[in-house]
Amino acid sequence: MKIIALFLFIVSFGFVGFSQTQLLDSLQNVLQTPKLQDTVRISTLLNLSYAMYTNDSEAAEKHANHALEIATKIKWKKGIAYAYRQRGLIQYYKSDFTNALFFFQKSLNEINSLKIPLFEASVYNNIANIYADIGEFEKALINYQKLLVLAKQAKSLRQIITASTNIATVEIEQKNYKIAIEKLNEALAISQNNSISEYLPAILNNLSRAHQYEKQYEKALLYLNKGLLLAQNNNDLYLQSIMLRNMGEIYLIQNKLELAQLTLKNSIEKARMHKAIDWESHAWEVLSRVYEKQNNATQALFAYKKHIVLRDSVLNQEKKVEIIRQDLLFENEKNQALAKAEIKHQKKIKNQTLLATTLLVIFIIIGVFLYKRKRDALTLKNQAEFSTIVYETELKALRAQMNPHFIFNSLNSISDYISKNNTVTANKYLTKFAKLMRLTLENSEKKFVTIAEDIKLLELYMQNEAMRLSNNFEYTIKIDQHLDPENTLIPSLLLQPFIENSIWHGISNKKEKGIIFIEFKKNNNQLICSIEDNGVGRQKNDTKSHQKKSLGIQITQSRIQIINQLKNADGGILIFDKENGKGVCVEVKIPLLLKF
Repeated sequence: MKIIALFLFIVSFGFVGFSQTQLLDSLQNVLQTPKLQDTVRISTLLNLSYAMYTNDSEAAEKHANHALEIATKIKWKKGIAYAYRQRGLIQYYKSDFTNALFFFQKSLNEINSLKIPLFEASVYNNIANIYADIGEFEKALINYQKLLVLAKQAKSLRQIITASTNIATVEIEQKNYKIAIEKLNEALAISQNNSISEYLPAILNNLSRAHQYEKQYEKALLYLNKGLLLAQNNNDLYLQSIMLRNMGEIYLIQNKLELAQLTLKNSIEKARMHKAIDWESHAWEVLSRVYEKQNNATQALFAYKKHIVLRDSVLNQEKKVEIIRQDLLFENEKNQALAKAEIKHQKKIKNQTLLATTLLVIFIIIGVFLYKRKRDALTLKNQAEFSTIVYETELKALRAQMNPHFIFNSLNSISDYISKNNTVTANKYLTKFAKLMRLTLENSEKKFVTIAEDIKLLELYMQNEAMRLSNNFEYTIKIDQHLDPENTLIPSLLLQPFIENSIWHGISNKKEKGIIFIEFKKNNNQLICSIEDNGVGRQKNDTKSHQKKSLGIQITQSRIQIINQLKNADGGILIFDKENGKGVCVEVKIPLLLKF
């Protein structure tokens, strides 16, 4: 028999970081997030379902079903288990105990391998509620005590409140009112002292019921009025229907028949809105007694018939047998699973013995193979190290050629500048040149420098050349946001010959102000360095020095070829004229190398 007009806590805790008191629109907003992770979507759907199951069970069930579909699709066992628990919770509140028990047991099956004690305890608590509802109080108390022990171990105040309240509810049914009141006062104190307000309406309702049985009606009504106000603020139709039914019964006892009739009709309305047929049935039963006391036999009979029809649809004997059958089926499935696990374990031991023997033979064969492989690998390693030394020696020789070539061109610039300008400006030029030479010498022994270091050197070079040409050009350097200039490596002075060509053969031969644009960007595992100018272009520049490939560019091509061999890469140089011959573009590709 359903526990009359008491409230058992269903436990649904510990899933995700959303509070159950969050506004529904906040949860809906989360669902609208583009490319929302599946696990977050499942969590949000279940929290949304939990937030609305007491006032819109159909929408709550829709969200829980959707969460279960996604969790099943991605094979997320934890999500499946929580979705089944939420579906069981909804069925419980709809008084469909058979399906509620089915879903709670499905939840336990899914979570069994994950070992989440508080979750398992929460499901056992919900199953205990069903036992309590059908009068199996001993079974119910056993499961509630398990929850209380686990809750205290975990120091989970909400679960301590839940366990204490549900134990008190069963104690009331067994007429142990003083024990029940003591337990409920403990739960009330924890709730109030720790601002856990969501449990207060149910605790107050149950305190009211215990005092009613003790014939303390005014005290009972005081608790009911406090709880009803909280339930109304929370728009909890389910709890409102229970409290209004309990109020109506007290008014009947006090012979306030008109007030009892009005209150009970309100309870029936709330129960219908929530589709809680069990609590509608209880309200009709009390209303039938009100009509009987008013000597209204017709209405009394009508109300009682409504109560009987609804009561039988909630839980007849056939449904109780089905619940017991489901329980036995669950235990049988659990025992079969344990038996299969034991058989599997024995087979595993047998297979492990056979496997150990086989592996011993395999290891001997592998040992011989690995010895030969190691010997061959050592030979290849020695060969590779020798090749690397050769390549690096060649690269160092090319760097040595590059530096004198660069210095020679720079000295030509100084000579040209001094012959055309005054001594003060020449001294400034020489100061910058000295800094440039110092950086060049510092970098000359390095295989690679960072982009930041190379840019510093290039900027000094371009500043010197700009002074020589009376600031007839300006430059811009751009670095891709995906590159770290302090960590990305580049061969020293790799781009200098191309910048030199842009200045000497492109910009110096035109009257308008020149522009040089330098860019470093990342493309997969390659570093792409590009130089673009607005000079006269290669076709208009017919000087012999341009027609003949410069020594600096030849050296740069050789350096890239050696890097390709060392890094097994496909770097290269691409030079082409811009549209209408107004400038030249150079694109240098090398493997992307990082300092650390």
